[in-house]
Amino acid sequence: MQERNRIVGHSGTWIFGQHYNDHFVNRDVQSVVLLRPPRAELIRVVAQMSQKRDPNAPKDLTDAQRQMLCRDPHLINLRRQREALSQEIHFGGKSLSSARGTEMYQRHSELGKAISRRRQELRRKG
Repeated sequence: MQERNRIVGHSGTWIFGQHYNDHFVNRDVQSVVLLRPPRAELIRVVAQMSQKRDPNAPKDLTDAQRQMLCRDPHLINLRRQREALSQEIHFGGKSLSSARGTEMYQRHSELGKAISRRRQELRRKG
């Protein structure tokens, strides 16, 4: 209970000796707050993730990969559909934001998500 008060900042135990002693909490905070058993192994693995990453791993796409993204037929088709829908919404005299709640806006939003998913798939393929 005292540890939960410390982490959450509740009054009691006189605000942990006037102020918090640690600036870094080395505990599974969610488990402490929800009164669940700690997941020490998970916390240890997550804490070491940045140490085990490959510093030489690519952080961005190459020019060839970018060109591949631009030429993907499925991605081009999704973008054309979204653009046509956007023009249809504007032709109806509405801005995209004022079309919220309509079927057209919902479809536009779904196409945007599909485009993002396709780009992610293509990035993973490399």
